[in-house]
Amino acid sequence: MTLLEVIVVLAVIVVLAMMFLPTLAHSNQKELRINVRCLSNLREIGIEQTIWCTDHQNHFPFEISTNNGGTREIASSPWQSLTLVPYLKNHPVVFICPADPRSQHSNIPSNYPSLKNHTSYFIGLDARLTRPQSILSGDDNLAIDQVTCPPGISLLSPGNHLTWTLGRHTLNTVGRGNIGFADGSVRTTTDAKLPDILTAASNQTNTLHFSFPDRPETKP
Repeated sequence: MTLLEVIVVLAVIVVLAMMFLPTLAHSNQKELRINVRCLSNLREIGIEQTIWCTDHQNHFPFEISTNNGGTREIASSPWQSLTLVPYLKNHPVVFICPADPRSQHSNIPSNYPSLKNHTSYFIGLDARLTRPQSILSGDDNLAIDQVTCPPGISLLSPGNHLTWTLGRHTLNTVGRGNIGFADGSVRTTTDAKLPDILTAASNQTNTLHFSFPDRPETKP
């Protein structure tokens, strides 16, 4: 290859980079904005659940029997634990991740009845105020041993492998998701960081129970 040919090739590469890099940067910025909104939802859920706890002897709704105003017997539905908290019930927009393709998140207030039993987030049934880094909630696009977690309660035991599925907060082909903790903090994490988070969240039995929502199809 002559010097002139090398210069031509380099010039073409530069032109292509100038064409595609702004598009990529815009895409990443959009994803980051969406991710911030999702984190805000989880933070709001955590704060309101914690406020509810202070009025109920520091117990989350799913720790208390339905006979005493809790949701323990119906905790397989995250919707029940979320809507028991008055503020959350009146602000259903925080139930839906803006990156969730299955939900009409732009019309949540008007479609509130049709969203019954649906949220984009799971509930961690082993969350306790006495364990600040226990998992309270998070994006529901999770898989255990490469099987997407179905609606209802999923058990994560030692030896199971928890990963994010692609398609929601994916950035540069890396699966990601957001998690809310019992102390009200929130965090974006990748598959590589999940083991450390699970270790910090584990209870004495080293098993974790997550309640996953129904997954309706996206409506036209």
